[in-house]
Amino acid sequence: MVNIASIKNLVGLTRADEAELALHHGLVQAHDEALHELLKQWLQVYLPEQTVSSFFTKDFIRLLRYELSGEEVFSVVYQQALRWQKLDLQETALFVLMSRIRQFYVELAQRENQPALARALCHLVGAIQAVISSVYHLARTLERFRERAEFEVKRVENMFLMIDQSPPKMLIQVYRDHQRWKQLAYEIILGISVKASLERSPQKCALGRWLEEEGGWRLIPKTRQEDFKKAHERVHLLGSKLLETAQERALDELLVLIWDIEEASDEVATVLLQAMDQIFVEVATLDALTGLPNRRSFERDYRQAVKVGRRYHLYLGLHLLDLDHFKQVNDTYGHLKGDEVLKTFSDAIASLLREEDKLYRWGGEEFAIVTLHRDAQGAETFSGRLFDRFNQLQLANQLALQTPLTMSMATVSVDPAFEEPPMEQRVFAAADTLLYRAKTAGRNQAWAGHMDEKGRLREESVHRIRP
Repeated sequence: MVNIASIKNLVGLTRADEAELALHHGLVQAHDEALHELLKQWLQVYLPEQTVSSFFTKDFIRLLRYELSGEEVFSVVYQQALRWQKLDLQETALFVLMSRIRQFYVELAQRENQPALARALCHLVGAIQAVISSVYHLARTLERFRERAEFEVKRVENMFLMIDQSPPKMLIQVYRDHQRWKQLAYEIILGISVKASLERSPQKCALGRWLEEEGGWRLIPKTRQEDFKKAHERVHLLGSKLLETAQERALDELLVLIWDIEEASDEVATVLLQAMDQIFVEVATLDALTGLPNRRSFERDYRQAVKVGRRYHLYLGLHLLDLDHFKQVNDTYGHLKGDEVLKTFSDAIASLLREEDKLYRWGGEEFAIVTLHRDAQGAETFSGRLFDRFNQLQLANQLALQTPLTMSMATVSVDPAFEEPPMEQRVFAAADTLLYRAKTAGRNQAWAGHMDEKGRLREESVHRIRP
C-alpha cells in the first residue's frame, strides 16, 4: 500500500528537496495572497458555494505554504482527501487543482531564478496527488467490494432459484456478516464509521459461532480447514490492530493493515463461496432422500457413457429398477415409512454393485443404472446377477414389513455400432416398454432386449431373464 515513504520514492521527493523547501518557505509564504486567489478561482468553478477557509483545512493550507515537514504530508493530505471524498468531489477536479498549484509554484520559482526550488515544489505536488489517489482508490475499492459481495450472494441465490431449491440461507448470512465486517474496516480508515466496532474474537463473530455452534466446519473441506482457520484468526487479529491504530491516528500503518486484512479476508470469503457452490452441486445432482445421484446426474453421465461406448466399441446397458406395489407401502404404513423403504432399498442395491457401477434415483420408486460391456450379452448378465443377489426377504425383515419387497427390472443393450446415437427418448422408451412387460407379467421379474444399429428395439430380442 502507498505510504509516505513509498510516495517520496515514487515522486522523487528527496531530502535535498525538503531542505530546499525549508530554505525558501518564506518565499512561498510571501505569495500567500496569490495562492489564496488561485484556490478561490478553482472553487468558483467546481464548488461556488464553498470558501477557501471552509473547504480547505488549515493544515492543508499550511502544507501548501510548506510550513509543515515532509513527514506530515501524508496525514494532512489524507485528512483533506477524506473531506473531499465525502463531498463526492471528482478526483479529476482535484488533479486540475494540483496542476494549477504546480504551475503556480513553477512560475514563482522561475521568477526567483530558483530551478532547484521549482523541482522540489513539483515533487511536493506529486506527493500530494499520490496521497489523494490513494484515498480515492480506497473508496473505489470499498464500493467495488460492496458490489462484488452482493453480486456473489445474488449469483448463489439465482443458481438455486434455477433448480427450484432453497439456497443455504444460514451460510449466505454468515458470508454477508463476514463481508460486512470487512466493510467496517474500510469505513473506519475512510472516516465513514468513526465509532464502528469490529468483533475482535474469531469465536464470537457470526462466522465463528456458525463454525462451532451450527456445525459449519462440516461444510469446509478438510484440506482447507487449517488455512481457513488461520486466515479467519488473522482477520480478527489485524482488525484489533486496526482499531488501536485508528485511535492513534497512525495513518501509514492503517493502510498497510487494511490490505493485510483484505488478503486474509479474501481467503475466508473464497472458501465460504466454494462451500455454497458445493452445496449447489449436491442439491442439483444428488437426491435429497437417498443421497444417490439424481436425474440430472444421470442424464449427464448417460451422454458421457454413450460417447465412451462409441469410442471404444462397448455395448451400453440401461437398467431400470422399479419397486413393486410401492403405493401400497405408502397407503399401509405412511409416507415416512415409504421414505425409509426407498432409502433402505437404494442402499441394498448400491451394496450389490461394483465400484465402477453407479445407481441413480430416476424418480419416485424408479432407479436407473448405466453400464458398459464388451459383448452384447454383458448388460443382460449384469442384470440377471443383480436380480439374483437381491434378497427381498432380508430387506422386508429389515424394514419390518409383513410381505417381501420385490422389484421389477428392465435392461436395454445398445449396439456400439449404431449409425447415429439413439436419442435418449428412444432408449428410455424401450426400457419403459420392457419394464411394463415385467409389471404386466406379474412383477418380481427382469426383462431384457437389444437395440440395433439404427437405435430401434429389436422385438425378437425381448425376453424375460428372471426368474
